[in-house]
Amino acid sequence: MPDQSVNLPDRDSLARHYATIHQSNPQRRDATGTRRRISQACKPCNLSKVRCDGGQPCRRCEKNHTDCHYEASGKRKAAEPSIPTEDSRNATPVESCREKGEIQPPKLQKRARIPATEFLPAQAPFQPNQHQATPETLEGISDNGPFDASPSAMNENYQPFSTEHTELEGLWDMDIDLNFFPSLFDLGSGVEWNESHSSAPKEPEQLANRIIGPPTPLTPAAMAEIYNDSRSPAIEEEAMEPRQYQPSSIYVDAQLSFPDMEDIAAEEVDQEDLAHVPTVMNSVIDQMTQLALTIEAKSTYPPFTELRIPPAPIINAWVQLYFEHFHPVFPFLHKPSFGNRDTHWLLIFAVSAIGAQFSGLPHSQDCSRAMNEMIRRAGSYLCENHNQNGRELWLTQAVVLNQMALRYSGERRALEVAELLQALPITLARRKRLFTTYLPHERVSHLDLPLDQKWQIWAIDEERRRTGFAIWLMDSAFESDFDLTTLMRVHEMQNSIPQEEKPWAASSAQIWAGFPARMTAKSSQNLLQLASDTGWTTTWNKTGVLGKSAILQQLLSIIEESRRQSLYCFSDTSVADCTVAVDALRQILAMTYDQGQELTSDLKALGAHRIIILSALMKSDLPETPLLSTVLKLKYNRYSNSELVRLKRKWSSSPQKTRQAVICAADLFETVRSTYCTHYSAPALLFQAVLVLWLYSSLLGQSQEFPSDAPSVIIGTANRSNTNQDQWVATGMGRVKIPGVGSFLSPLGLDNLLHHSISAMGSLKWWGISKIYLQLLTRLRAK
Repeated sequence: MPDQSVNLPDRDSLARHYATIHQSNPQRRDATGTRRRISQACKPCNLSKVRCDGGQPCRRCEKNHTDCHYEASGKRKAAEPSIPTEDSRNATPVESCREKGEIQPPKLQKRARIPATEFLPAQAPFQPNQHQATPETLEGISDNGPFDASPSAMNENYQPFSTEHTELEGLWDMDIDLNFFPSLFDLGSGVEWNESHSSAPKEPEQLANRIIGPPTPLTPAAMAEIYNDSRSPAIEEEAMEPRQYQPSSIYVDAQLSFPDMEDIAAEEVDQEDLAHVPTVMNSVIDQMTQLALTIEAKSTYPPFTELRIPPAPIINAWVQLYFEHFHPVFPFLHKPSFGNRDTHWLLIFAVSAIGAQFSGLPHSQDCSRAMNEMIRRAGSYLCENHNQNGRELWLTQAVVLNQMALRYSGERRALEVAELLQALPITLARRKRLFTTYLPHERVSHLDLPLDQKWQIWAIDEERRRTGFAIWLMDSAFESDFDLTTLMRVHEMQNSIPQEEKPWAASSAQIWAGFPARMTAKSSQNLLQLASDTGWTTTWNKTGVLGKSAILQQLLSIIEESRRQSLYCFSDTSVADCTVAVDALRQILAMTYDQGQELTSDLKALGAHRIIILSALMKSDLPETPLLSTVLKLKYNRYSNSELVRLKRKWSSSPQKTRQAVICAADLFETVRSTYCTHYSAPALLFQAVLVLWLYSSLLGQSQEFPSDAPSVIIGTANRSNTNQDQWVATGMGRVKIPGVGSFLSPLGLDNLLHHSISAMGSLKWWGISKIYLQLLTRLRAK
C-alpha cells in the first residue's frame, strides 16, 4: 500500500480552511449548518464581489451600515433544490462542485464562454461619448477581444466571425467596475435578461420577438450581464486579489480615525522598544499635532488671492480655441462626442485652460495659469474623496492636459510641480492598461453588431489608445525638450499605432463607415515591433497625427540611445539602428515636401512634424555637447584657452556631419518662421536650433576666410535638391546665408540672426515657456 503520509499536511490545511471559513461564517450556512445558495445578492455585495446572505438587509450591509438594496430585475432565476440524478452521481468532483454552485479548485477554474449574439440587441442611432465612464467598457477586454467565437460556445451554424480570425477568440476580463454608462445610452428601454443564456439554436421568429419596440442601444445592463457571466463560478472573498478593490466613498470604506492608545501599559510598549536609534522626542509629536490641527482648520493648499471663475461664455470660447489651434497637432480627444451632457466638467475646464493660452482677451494667460492650478487641486480632491475618479479616463485626460500646461507655462514653480508629478499620468495609464491592446483593429470590422455600436466600440478603444500614446509622448518630451530623465521605455508601449484622422473625426457612424478599411498588419504593429522593421514610411501613411508623432519620437529615441552608447562603448548594433532611423527620417521629411503625397489635411500638424524631424536629424549629426551651458560659458568667456581649443577641435572633428546639422538647424529655424506652429515643443526646438547656429558661427564660422569669388550657399529653404548645399557639406567652401538674415558667420550677421530669432520666438507666445527662451536670446544678443 503506498505511503500517504505526505498528504496529511494538505488534508489538515483543507480541514482547517473548511472549519474556519465555510462552517464558521454565518453568511455561508443556513439553519441546518449546510451551505446554501441565494437567488440574488444585494447591490453593495455584488459590487464588492463578496457573498451575500440574501437578507433584508443582509448581515454585511447591516454591520457596515450600508444601504442594502436589490435590483428589480429578472436577470437571475431563483435557485431550486437539485435532485440527484444518475449523471450527477457519476459526475466528476469538478462537475459536482459546479452543480452545487461551489467554487472550483483554483487550478481547475475556467471562465465560461458566452455566445456574443445572446446579449447584444440591435441599436438605434446615437452619438457616442467616452468622457464620463464610457471607456470602462473596454477596461477589462482581454487581448483577444470582448466576444468569444469558439464553436463550443454557440450554435455550430452561427459564426459571427470568419474562420480566418479564430486567433481572436477571447473573454472579457473582470477587472472593471460595473458602475458605468449612467446616462450615456439612456435612449430607449433597458434590456431584461429573463430567458436562459443557453447556446441552443433559436428560430428567426424567436430572435425577432426578443426585442419589443424600437431597437435599443448597448445598455449598461447588457454590458454588466456580459461581465458578470464571464466568470463561473463567482469569486470567493478569500480568493480576492489585493488590487481588486471596488472604490467607494472615503466616508464608507476608508473612514479616517485615530484609535485611543493612551491606556496601553508601558510594559507592553517596552517590549517593542529595541533601542536601535535615539528615543523620539516629545517635540516631534507636538509639531506633528500642530500641523495636523492647522490642516484641519485651514485649506490644504494656499488660498487664491482672488477666486473668480470666468463666466460660461468665456469658458466656451476657450474650448473652441482648443479645438481650433491645439487639437489639430495633438488629437487625443474624441471631438465628435466631446461636450455633451456626459463630458465631465473637469475635463472641459482642462481643455478650456489650454484654449485660453491662444486667446486674445485681456488677462487670458494669467487666467489660464490660475485655472491650471485649480485643475491640479480639483483632480487631487476628487481622487481623495472617491477613488473611482482615479479610474476614469476623463481624469487621466485632464491630468495629461494639466501636466502639459504646467510644464510649458513659463513659470519655474509650475515646471517643478510638473516634474514632481511626472509619474502621475503614467501611473493612471498603467492602472487602466492604456498601453496594452484590448481590441485589435481587425476585430472591430468582424463584430456582428449594428453599425452604431460598432462605431461606438471603435471610438472608445481608439480614444484609450490615443490617450496612452499622448502620455508616452509627454513623458518622452521631458528628455527631448528639457534634457530630463523619462520614466517609460518603448517596451512598455504594447498598444498598436493609432488610426487615421478622417475616421477619428467622423461625426456619425455612417460617415465613419464610409472610409475604406485600412487596418492592415502594419497598422496593428506597436512601436517595439516597428523598431525592428524598416517599413517606417509604410506605417507613416497608415496612421494619424498622433501616430506620426509617436513614430518620430521613437526614431529620435533610437538616435539618442545610440549617441549615449557611443560615448561609453562602440556598438555596431547601435550604429546600425541609428543609421536606419536617420534614413527613415530623411525619407519621411522628403514625403512631407512631396506635393504628390497624401498629407495631413491640417498644415499645423504638418509643420509640427517637420520641426520634429529636423530637430532629430540635427541632433544625430551634432557632437555630444550640452548646448545652453556651452553657449553661456562661451558668451561670458568662462573657457580657458585650452578648453576652448578642445571645444573647437570637437566641433571640427567631423566637419561634414557638423555642417549637415547646421543645415537642419537653419531649416528648422525657417520652418518655424514660415509656419503657424502650435505644438508645445516648438519653443524648445526653435531655441535648440538657434543655439546650434550661434555655436557654429562663434566656434568655426567667424574664423573662416573665403576668396571673393566663393559661391553663396543658401540654407534654410524647402529645396531638397540644392546642389550648392551638398557641395558646401562636402567641402565647406562657400558663403553661407539664411533667407532674410544673410550671412550669420560674422558678428553683425550673428546679431541679425538673433534679432530674427527673438521675433520668431515671440510668435510662439501661447506657450509661456517661450518667454524664458526669449529672455535667454536677448541676453545672447546683448553686447
